[in-house]
Amino acid sequence: MKSTLSVLLSLIFMGMVVACGNDSQSTSTDSSKSTTGDSIEGVAGNDSTQTTTIAHVDTLSANCTADQAMNYMKKSGHWDKYSTGVITTIVNQHLPYARKLINNKYKHFIIVDKGSMQVLLYDKYGHLKLNYKMACGRNYGHKRKKADCRTPEGIFECGGWFDSTNWLYTNDWGYTSPARGQFGPRFIRVCPQIGIHGTSARYSIGNRCSHGCIRIQNENVLELVKYVEAGMPIIVNPGPRDVAANKQNGVDSPALELPNISSLKSQEATDTNSSNKKAEKKTEKKTEKKADKKVETTKKDKSTKTDSASKKKESTVNKTETTTKQESTDNEAKPEQKGQAKPEQKGEPKREPKAPEKPEETPAN
Repeated sequence: MKSTLSVLLSLIFMGMVVACGNDSQSTSTDSSKSTTGDSIEGVAGNDSTQTTTIAHVDTLSANCTADQAMNYMKKSGHWDKYSTGVITTIVNQHLPYARKLINNKYKHFIIVDKGSMQVLLYDKYGHLKLNYKMACGRNYGHKRKKADCRTPEGIFECGGWFDSTNWLYTNDWGYTSPARGQFGPRFIRVCPQIGIHGTSARYSIGNRCSHGCIRIQNENVLELVKYVEAGMPIIVNPGPRDVAANKQNGVDSPALELPNISSLKSQEATDTNSSNKKAEKKTEKKTEKKADKKVETTKKDKSTKTDSASKKKESTVNKTETTTKQESTDNEAKPEQKGQAKPEQKGEPKREPKAPEKPEETPAN
């Protein structure tokens, strides 16, 4: 009896083990399906039946595909924002960057574009919000060693921003410059020893001239830090000459073709041309106004001179007429008196009075 009971108990125990094994196998199978598209709205592949059975999650898997990333954005509830942003373009160019941007929990991200020499601020969904002209490392390509005067490339997590008003610059050989203000009012840390900051050399913006940092104008960095959060993504994107330098040195640094950059360049050119034209028009108008004023002034001067001359003539004529009238009036008022000697006229000789002639004597008878 006891043996029979023990046999029954052993059979029951073995059945329970088998059942647990089957459950664990099915669980691992399900988990393997979810890990292929772990944070996607759907699993690996394009099986629409499986897509509808998996709930949306907050992060994108590190081993997802471009199609899965696009599908994630479409079913995120924000596709209307994603569809018009730059992230959809980055998905097809460099997926690791796109994954980090999609998983970005901050409100913004930054792209430093060495080709267009622009610092670009985007919102979370990839819409361009602000852009600033910049200066960066004087040498082309990705930073490889200390003191090579190159700006590092890749994707970084922002290390926060700092008040750099009174910072002193120390070069790669340990010399510290006594001049303050070389970093401008703010410093946004990209990676150790490299950041986006202001400058005391405003003329340097737009050039490849720094030791590796990214410079923008002081008023620009003061505006930019309003959107900066520690941990937000910062991408430093190489330009064509950087890509060529990287190939020569065996460096693999992904390069993005950003759709907004060409429009920014053309817009800058348009703005420059329009501002130049406006300036030219203003100059022309000012010149015309000056010329008109000169002509009017000359006309006024001439008319004034003519008026004064005519007035002088009229006054002279009037004086002459007045004098003549006065003389005639005086002559009429003083008639000549008998026996009164006439005034002598100039240039006539004086005439002596003749003696009276004697009467002829008649002869006596």
